[in-house]
Amino acid sequence: SGYWGVDTTNPQVKFQVGDCLYVDTSNNRIGINISNPEEELEIDGSIQIDSANVSRLKFQKSGQTPHAEAEIDGESEGNDGGQLEFFTKIDGDSAVTKKLTINNVGAIGIGTGPNFGTTGQFLKSNSSTNPVSWDDITTEYISDFNIVDPTNNQLLVYNSINSKWENRANAQSIS
Repeated sequence: SGYWGVDTTNPQVKFQVGDCLYVDTSNNRIGINISNPEEELEIDGSIQIDSANVSRLKFQKSGQTPHAEAEIDGESEGNDGGQLEFFTKIDGDSAVTKKLTINNVGAIGIGTGPNFGTTGQFLKSNSSTNPVSWDDITTEYISDFNIVDPTNNQLLVYNSINSKWENRANAQSIS
């Protein structure tokens, strides 16, 4: 049949190791714990990325001019904590840059620095061509809609110190 098998007497593809690794050369696909992969690499199970420094998942364009388009890094923070950093590449740039960080307590940082905002701030969308930014709640942002809960007279505000949304009692409507 032209099929090779290790730890199996009846391989189903060109190269098979037991019931866990399937290499289908007719479709250029590899299956881990799946015998008929639908993508170039298909895994039925969990993936663990280990590294002494930064665990990285990189999205790269291949071909004559290969280049990274995006990546997700897992880095240690503190003694036993960890954080995720998300990078993307702006059209025309030569490298990816950090756009978003989720730290070990769940706070969200925007941009390249440790920009986690402050208590009472919100994330503001600045169009599809500019990054989001932290901004303070002012009458400029709340004059067009009512963000006060009329039943309980409370305002929902994000507290970046404890990374929780909080109801602010006795909030006043601004018009």
